[in-house]
Amino acid sequence: MASSLNSKQERLERYSTFVETILEPSLASLHMTQAILSKELTEYQGLLARLLEIQEHGNKPVEMLMDLGAEVFATALIPDTSFVNVDLGLQGVHAQLTVPEAIDFSRKREALLKKRIELMGERITNVEDQIVTVDLAVQEILLSEGTKAILKT
Repeated sequence: MASSLNSKQERLERYSTFVETILEPSLASLHMTQAILSKELTEYQGLLARLLEIQEHGNKPVEMLMDLGAEVFATALIPDTSFVNVDLGLQGVHAQLTVPEAIDFSRKREALLKKRIELMGERITNVEDQIVTVDLAVQEILLSEGTKAILKT
């Protein structure tokens, strides 16, 4: 009987350790990655809107609000809009593209980011389901202990 209780206690501790050391950190990491991807998606959507505005004006100089960083904006006059520099999303790698090329790239990057965010959501759901499964297993162990204690009295 004592070994049965020790065995159950060991299983409960293993389940608890698994959730705390593997599943919860994994879930937090997935949420953080999804947030980063969402922020990047928002940035590319903003870029696409600015590129479409530039395309609307042709090769004429364009005055537009530009993000200087840290959400500080300033009005800028862009004298030559035939080429734009675009962050490719590869650790600071930029490319000089024509406006139509940049629009095409932005649309493809937006679609890729949406797909990655969707996949991240599926992974989050999977880990959440695993946590629920472990919680159910723990409840089952605890209920079986309670049932045996009730039967003995």
